[in-house]
Amino acid sequence: MITSDRLLEHMEHCVKCGSCKATCPTYVLDTTEGMGARGRVMLVRALTREELEPTPLLAQRLYSCLLCGLCEPLCPVGVDVTGIVYHGLSQLDMHDPRGRMLRKLQREGFLHPKRTFGAGRALGPLLGPVAKKMGLVPFDIKLPGSSFRKKGMELRPEGEPVGRVAIFVGCAANYIYPQQGHALKDLLIALGYEVVVPEGEVCCGAPLRAMGMDSDAAELAKKNIEAFGALDADAVLSPCPTCTLAIKKHYPQIAGQAIENAMDPAEFLLGRVDHLRYKENPTGGATEVVMYHEPCHLAAGLGAGAFMRELLGALGVEFSEPVNKTCCGLSQAGVYPEISEAQLDALFDEYSKASTLVTSCPGCVAQLSRRHDNVRHILELLSANANPGA
Repeated sequence: MITSDRLLEHMEHCVKCGSCKATCPTYVLDTTEGMGARGRVMLVRALTREELEPTPLLAQRLYSCLLCGLCEPLCPVGVDVTGIVYHGLSQLDMHDPRGRMLRKLQREGFLHPKRTFGAGRALGPLLGPVAKKMGLVPFDIKLPGSSFRKKGMELRPEGEPVGRVAIFVGCAANYIYPQQGHALKDLLIALGYEVVVPEGEVCCGAPLRAMGMDSDAAELAKKNIEAFGALDADAVLSPCPTCTLAIKKHYPQIAGQAIENAMDPAEFLLGRVDHLRYKENPTGGATEVVMYHEPCHLAAGLGAGAFMRELLGALGVEFSEPVNKTCCGLSQAGVYPEISEAQLDALFDEYSKASTLVTSCPGCVAQLSRRHDNVRHILELLSANANPGA
């Protein structure tokens, strides 16, 4: 990840070959140059050089980026396209009228999630349909009775711990899908690890940074670095690859320091699952058609897609993958729903044939559940069927 003071220099590394456009989801939908990765790099370059003024049209080109990172593995010179787009977003100062209200709500929600969760539970049945009709909330989300993390938690296994692991829960797994946090915790305890969940965790900052609010994201990053830096943990694991990507690879750019020992649970669990016995196929039955949806931030961002496939294979899960592997479109579900819907359409030509969709991202779970009734986070599957054993 490049640092801010070298950002303009890094933009100059782009050789304009266009390789990045091959997998850019928005360029597939709209072949206008500014709707592709290469075009966005050139736009941010011109904006940074003050050759362009911030305008609603420029904002539309940059804010419509899914920030999936699928372009980056194809770049022959390693241009950090998403880092450049983030930099451009931070200079636009809310010039995109379509997302102005959503940004205000997101800032309040992610800076004060506990208060927002309480208000959502109390007022959701009344205001939820209105917010969805306005396009501010694209999902029918039923909030659970309680969050995963209430206070700091330190949990020990039976016997002497084999190590110490910290969980970065993330907002979605904490407030919307607490079962994902519990699944990770239960797996780690079954493997003999002491588990710590620090009370000082806040939002990873990725949602605010995606809305151009770098300063707010940086403040959150500093709080997380402080909370997790003092834990002396063997690893920091999160049910959310977006959180892992932010704390491991994005924090150096916005806060000058990473949570270095962060990794995806699949990478950590692979090679350790032989310490568990499974009562049955984790997906429930051999007759199921299981399809794996790979989160963009897991594969393109963290480079950990292979670990997930190996883990599924090690557990005996027979699965297929779509021919058309692309982003689920979650990040634009509120601001540019036409892009989000088009991404879902592209996936569900194949996904509709599966009886179970397996993924490893709570955001992907939420997005894919708009079209499918059985979307499962892999941690839930593993935890539900795992028994301690030799």
